[in-house]
Amino acid sequence: MFNHLKNLLEELYGASKLETPWQGVLYGPISDSEYETYLSPPLSLEELEAYQKNLREWYLYTKDELPEPFKKLLLEFSNGAILFNDIVIPGHKRKYKGMTLEEKELQPVGIEEITSLSWMPDRFFVIGKSVKYDTLYLLTDKERVVEIKDKNVSYHHNKMDVVAEYENIYSWLEKMILGHSYLGGSLNKDLNTTTLRERKMDLRADWNEPLVLDELKSFESANGIELPAEYREFLLEHNGGEIDSPAGPTVAMLSLDRPDNAELYVEKVDDNVLQVAMESDGEPVFLNCITGEVFQNQEFETSYSSWDKWLEYEAEIIE
Repeated sequence: MFNHLKNLLEELYGASKLETPWQGVLYGPISDSEYETYLSPPLSLEELEAYQKNLREWYLYTKDELPEPFKKLLLEFSNGAILFNDIVIPGHKRKYKGMTLEEKELQPVGIEEITSLSWMPDRFFVIGKSVKYDTLYLLTDKERVVEIKDKNVSYHHNKMDVVAEYENIYSWLEKMILGHSYLGGSLNKDLNTTTLRERKMDLRADWNEPLVLDELKSFESANGIELPAEYREFLLEHNGGEIDSPAGPTVAMLSLDRPDNAELYVEKVDDNVLQVAMESDGEPVFLNCITGEVFQNQEFETSYSSWDKWLEYEAEIIE
């Protein structure tokens, strides 16, 4: 079924595509380095289980299994996608050691990044967002797809401003693909992937007040550790903070414990290991104070050699 959709994209774009080294596909160049459509490699069954576990752990979706049509999309079509510089489909953020910066940047957005909901109602599951029209695509418990204006944050069906309905997830995608015309790079120059990213994320940083040196030394003494130089410099400039998106903090950098504020605090979780940040998907970020290494989910072996290297990963957001 989903192979037919890929064939439709091939017919739409012809030779105007780029296959990445990690098996993703970019379609429709709109400049020398930008494309209007991106399909991420489909998930493996193991990755799907990890994704479902993460959603449950962070209460983004409380059922044991994702809706079956969406699971098939992730396994057979694409693990999240950007279609026509407009439609954003969420997926599982892969985090593997050795990933290139480009590969990290092309990871799909999380569900929490395209909807203002902090939880998913039983009757609906958000499967996409139109940036251009400010609408959401919801998969219903009847496996139909409903397009609504994003202002309907309650998602009570009788209050929804319904824009369109589709028989199922396949017919929704088929209609989107068949209804699109690729005009080539010169005619799409006013809408590029950078513009999409800015409109989709609209991020800003909100830093805390810096620490004074005595506070930093007191934390080190109380925990019997010595902080790496790069992380010390960061705390003396910014004692943590948040990088905001329309759906909430994208990255929360934790502050050292101070009695006069109510921020999230850095916590010692093991000998010489601190939890220092929280990613948008709720995944904690840790710092090894001996090696200076920053790591996230050890199961996927994602690590960075230093605090500054991890910040480089977040550089596009922070800058």
